[in-house]
Amino acid sequence: MPGETSARDRLRSRREQASSTYEIFILVLGVSSLITLAALLFLPLPAHVKGSLVLVGNGVALIFMADFCRSLRRAPSRRTYLRKWGWLDFLGGIPGVLLLRLARIGRITRAARFLRTVDSGEMAQDLTAHPAQNTLLVTIVVLLLAFLLASTLIVDLEQGAPGANIVTTGDGAWWAFVTIATVGYGDYYPVTRGGRMLAIILMSVGAGAFGVLTSYLARSFLRRGEERTGDELATIREELAELKRLLEERDAQPRPEQAASAASTDSGAVENGGEKGP
Repeated sequence: MPGETSARDRLRSRREQASSTYEIFILVLGVSSLITLAALLFLPLPAHVKGSLVLVGNGVALIFMADFCRSLRRAPSRRTYLRKWGWLDFLGGIPGVLLLRLARIGRITRAARFLRTVDSGEMAQDLTAHPAQNTLLVTIVVLLLAFLLASTLIVDLEQGAPGANIVTTGDGAWWAFVTIATVGYGDYYPVTRGGRMLAIILMSVGAGAFGVLTSYLARSFLRRGEERTGDELATIREELAELKRLLEERDAQPRPEQAASAASTDSGAVENGGEKGP
């Protein structure tokens, strides 16, 4: 049927454009952002916990804004995408407004719908085909969780300790960021044993995460170079094949001296035949 064929073609095109691991990544971030929205609205959380959740939520919003730009760039018809889903994706990517997170329900629905069409074999193949991308996505989730937990726990561990300087949400967020980035300005530092143990864990996570990021960037540059080299080799092969074809055509044609020799041979045979005649 024409309708079924077009639906299958659309599904096949979407599978080629989408990645199951990326859709899982978006699904996890979307669902977690809705859960944190409910926690911020309905649970009596401490002020520093709310502050950390809002900061991480703003970072997640930027990821969804990048996802909107990605979807817009890959959409077969940008006008259709913007009219149907794009405006919701754009609203869901605006940071700073809690209720706009509800607009991510559309993106969550599309990700879940896509994952229902992917079987376990295809998902395993995607995992093995894009190891660098999958590792990067997992690293981003780990970084967000590490920042959220560290910026929250450090305030709980340091508050009330003699000489403590990490006592507010801003202090905890700043300390967590510079520690996970392995910068360590030293303006804020833990004074308790628990805080220092947390700092060791956070620095280890940060060093590993930035190592993954560096290797991903290096792999991306190398892959682009390999693709460019492959295109150049393909062009050279095509040119060599064309040259080979031209040479074979030239060799198949008789040369001028061969044609003259054949013509003189034929004329001599005719003359000899004429002399032997009556």
